[in-house]
Amino acid sequence: MYLIDTLIEGGWLKFANAFNHIILPAFCLSYVYLAIITRIVRSSMISVMGLDFITTARANGISEIIVILKHGLKNALIPTVTITGLSIGELLGGAILTETIFDWPGMGKYVVDSINFLDFPAIMGFTLVVSLIYVMVNLLVDVLYAFLDPQIRY
Repeated sequence: MYLIDTLIEGGWLKFANAFNHIILPAFCLSYVYLAIITRIVRSSMISVMGLDFITTARANGISEIIVILKHGLKNALIPTVTITGLSIGELLGGAILTETIFDWPGMGKYVVDSINFLDFPAIMGFTLVVSLIYVMVNLLVDVLYAFLDPQIRY
């Protein structure tokens, strides 16, 4: 939220300072999932690029970039969206540890402090918020399926 606040305020030096301080925690949270998602995209693209409709698109003279981006990537994104949606819950759990280690104020640090002081309503509120976010992300993933694959109907 520091980044958004400084952008709204227009303080570019504060934005640069906040950005410099968020790089390492963001990297620690994301590097494992980045590798997983990259491998899923690669394997999905390899399997999709060998299908008949890709061969047909190439035979019709469509440029390779259009074939890859419009036809191949769109069909390869379905497993990627699934893995990304499931990773959100793990990212929220990892934020607790990352915010504690880097002493970054946020929901993770708040819940650790609440556990230390046995603040049960705060712990239950955090659990409820994280659960709600996870359910909403999974709902968004299911809705994205219909946009990515027209054969899927709800």
